[in-house]
Amino acid sequence: MTFTKHCKEKITSSFLPYSVSVAFAMTYAGAHGETGRQMAQVLHFLVERSLPPPRRFSG
Repeated sequence: MTFTKHCKEKITSSFLPYSVSVAFAMTYAGAHGETGRQMAQVLHFLVERSLPPPRRFSG
């Protein structure tokens, strides 16, 4: 169901700004490289992070 259709059916729901912000922050935490830099720029995250690249476990 698209958001537009959802609104037209007048189903009561809300998205709290805090929950949207937390969802973006969690997504940013998993982003690395150019994607992480672009997200930080668009979302105005001011903290420069220095995380190592993600490990790839084989097993």
